[in-house]
Amino acid sequence: MSHYHFKQACFVFCTLWFLPLAGGYTKGFDFQPPVTHKYALLAGINRYSNLLDADQLQGCVNDITLMRDFLVQQKGFDTKNIIFLPDDQANKRGIARAFQKLISLVKPGDMVVIDFSCHGSQVPDETNKESDYLDETLIPSDYVNTYDMAKETSILDSDMDGWLNAITKVTSNLTVILDACHSAGATRFLSVKTNRLRPRFIPAILSHQDSLRMTGTRLFVNSRRSFPYVLLSGCQSDELSHEYIDNGTVYGAFTFFLIKELKKADGAVLWPDVIENVKNDVRTHIDDQTPQLLGDHQNSRIFGETAPSVPSFVYVTPLSGQMVELSEGRATGMEIGSVFNVYPPGTLDPGAVKPVAQVEIMSTEAFKSKAKILNGMVSVRNSKAREVEHDYQSVMNIAFQGNWNSAVLAGLKKSLLADKSVEEGRDKADLILLTVKDSVQLYLPGKAGRALSGYIITDLSIHDILNTQLALWKKWVAVLKIENPASQVRFTVAMSKSRDLDLSKRLGHPDYEFKNGENINLLINNTSADTLYFNLLDLKDNGGIDNFSLGMLLGQAANDPVMPGTSVNVPLAMTVRAGQPSSLDVLKIYGTTRDLKLNLLNQAALSGPTGSLAKLMDRDVGKAAKVRLDDWNVLSRIVLITR
Repeated sequence: MSHYHFKQACFVFCTLWFLPLAGGYTKGFDFQPPVTHKYALLAGINRYSNLLDADQLQGCVNDITLMRDFLVQQKGFDTKNIIFLPDDQANKRGIARAFQKLISLVKPGDMVVIDFSCHGSQVPDETNKESDYLDETLIPSDYVNTYDMAKETSILDSDMDGWLNAITKVTSNLTVILDACHSAGATRFLSVKTNRLRPRFIPAILSHQDSLRMTGTRLFVNSRRSFPYVLLSGCQSDELSHEYIDNGTVYGAFTFFLIKELKKADGAVLWPDVIENVKNDVRTHIDDQTPQLLGDHQNSRIFGETAPSVPSFVYVTPLSGQMVELSEGRATGMEIGSVFNVYPPGTLDPGAVKPVAQVEIMSTEAFKSKAKILNGMVSVRNSKAREVEHDYQSVMNIAFQGNWNSAVLAGLKKSLLADKSVEEGRDKADLILLTVKDSVQLYLPGKAGRALSGYIITDLSIHDILNTQLALWKKWVAVLKIENPASQVRFTVAMSKSRDLDLSKRLGHPDYEFKNGENINLLINNTSADTLYFNLLDLKDNGGIDNFSLGMLLGQAANDPVMPGTSVNVPLAMTVRAGQPSSLDVLKIYGTTRDLKLNLLNQAALSGPTGSLAKLMDRDVGKAAKVRLDDWNVLSRIVLITR
């Protein structure tokens, strides 16, 4: 690829509200011969020998450590084929030698992953090829931040262009991940204002002549030629790229949530599906960061894999006593109390092998958990585990924004948090309570979201009013969070007449946009081996929940099942609620192996045959529910309807 290609890709390195899209991945196509070997080059730099203390970073080595563990544990990479360059090992000479070694090893069909987590910068462009008169650079650990030495000690975009070109001449299965920043408008810092870290950006050092050149008319390149690999970048060029803290450990927000989504995906998943979920994850915590996906092969399966992976497992390591460590944690949905069956190393089909043990999660960290052995024995590393019971925790996280220091507001906050089903959401929030002058306003997360309701602080009944409103939203949030990625019940959902949509200015990033009064078709395809019954829940942005069985939607008296390998078209009319300019709803489609009648409008008990999903839906708000995962699944779709 040309010099311009990498510059343009680098410049974008660096959702409003996260709405789960559990199971919503689609199958892809292959562009690559079967993989023969897998190689990776991972460089993460926290410590720079020639920079001031204020310019040092914290989360970069954690980023590449996460990536290494993921590639080894879930993608079958051999550690000897991973070039791992932390801190001073990622100097300019070391990076160049690493690329040279990688290029010498790669053969046709090989899988290659390159991941950089470090500072970025810019140097003056002496060729006049760049529209902003600056070359984008990656900053190695021995970078010297002076005008005379900056370019000589940087990794230039032309350097990267040459190395990547050499790799893509041999194999097209190349994935490049960049969690660094290359413009002053794209810095990386903590989203928690009281604990801000140094941006992942070193400003360009320009001479007076360079500065004068930049004030002239800038070139604008209308054509964008292709580049033959997949590029994942942390954010758009006009945004901030943030750090993320999980339980005191610093990561890049993009890397943290990318690993989270990759751990949930199998080999048949497309990159666009993964990145859409990463965007939603990031925007849960950060309003102004949008990860990007670029390249000719951006619509391919993740890492160019040619076949679906085997059923996803968690890896188990024996500890002392009756304890084990599992290779997943809070970031991928592990909950204290959940139960896993453990199988021997090398197991491919859990249905064909008897479990050697059963374990229950006792504590969780970001990407690992500890569990106690309930029965059996775990004696070897890399045993495999699959979840059989999930402990769904019904807790609503509330962010208290604005000034809550007055006696009235402090008392109100204390009374709300006295409810065991409510926690203060400092890093994440399901609802926001914002004080504005003499009122408290309730928002769904998302900086541009409109207030759902407001309450006068001096109202003597404000405690009762807020508690009534929160009771409604607790059920809404509890239903919203229900996912079952471990289920073997499989089906797909698609909607007709959809069209592309920019990032929503309201609650999140919708999958579909429709006009008021538009008639569309919902296509449900049962790809499972089981006969399935379907129900649709409409979670409205006013806190209400509507329930429809498939039979009701089709105008039938009974909720007839959908046979394996067959599909059904469901007509739907899109309408905006009265008095609103638009509606943004979450449609949750449940597939179950036995019929289930839901009645959530008045929070009444469920009717119909009992089952694991019925138990989950019928729990008291604030109470956990431990249920089996083998007889149901759920997909979510976010729909925006405008007038």
